[in-house]
Amino acid sequence: HGGEIASEPIIEGKSIAGLNIGDTEDKVISALSRGSFKLYGVEGNLKTDDKFISFGDMTEEGGLGINVLLRNGKVVTIQVISALIKGEYPYKGKTKKGFAFGDTFQKIEQIYGKPHKDMGIYSYKEEGIAFTVVYGAIGTSVEKPNTIFIMSPASDLDLKSMFER
Repeated sequence: HGGEIASEPIIEGKSIAGLNIGDTEDKVISALSRGSFKLYGVEGNLKTDDKFISFGDMTEEGGLGINVLLRNGKVVTIQVISALIKGEYPYKGKTKKGFAFGDTFQKIEQIYGKPHKDMGIYSYKEEGIAFTVVYGAIGTSVEKPNTIFIMSPASDLDLKSMFER
């Protein structure tokens, strides 16, 4: 699931799944064509020029979901959901500081320090990374995040709005 994209390193404030903050929509669409990804949806907001592209390789058993928020044609947030499949997280890449899917929130706090917590999202804005649990997948654990957000360091984006679609 996800192939090489799922083993790309996770670089705080910069990139995940082979996508980078600042990429164009064309780059996102070309990432879609790699691996066994399906396009789940593209939503635009005429008032703000924001665009939300959702794709992945997800089944009822789990898989990989990628949501990208573009603002003025450039990627501003990348959300990766790595939902357990047969007891394993499909996304194998690690952050520069050593977090990998399957690690606990406790380990995140050991690595990154005290997070800003809001509605279950552990944010490290100065690093450009946040972690949370998206429920609904089989085998979801409250102790282990299955979702990472990458955004520009010190970004003022409201990550909760990524869920309000």
